[in-house]
Amino acid sequence: MRTAEGKVIATIAVFALAIVALAAAALAPADRAPAGIGAIEPAATHDAATERQAQLRHCQDLGEAGPRDAACRRLWADSRAHFLGRESATPTGR
Repeated sequence: MRTAEGKVIATIAVFALAIVALAAAALAPADRAPAGIGAIEPAATHDAATERQAQLRHCQDLGEAGPRDAACRRLWADSRAHFLGRESATPTGR
């Protein structure tokens, strides 16, 4: 009796995984080209974004000291402004 139950469970699991895979494929953005095909990103934009991510990660790694760090506060303010589509929160003249 257990082998029949096992087969039913395995069959249900296979169908569930197939449905999840199909749903993920259907929800994937169709306008994205596969990597390497027309997906050339300007190096300056990529480098700036990578640098910002590294700085944000550093501030996150500071833990409780992060909110007390003035540089992290400025970085978070700039990141928030960038996310919201506003100009930089910190003056560029400094």
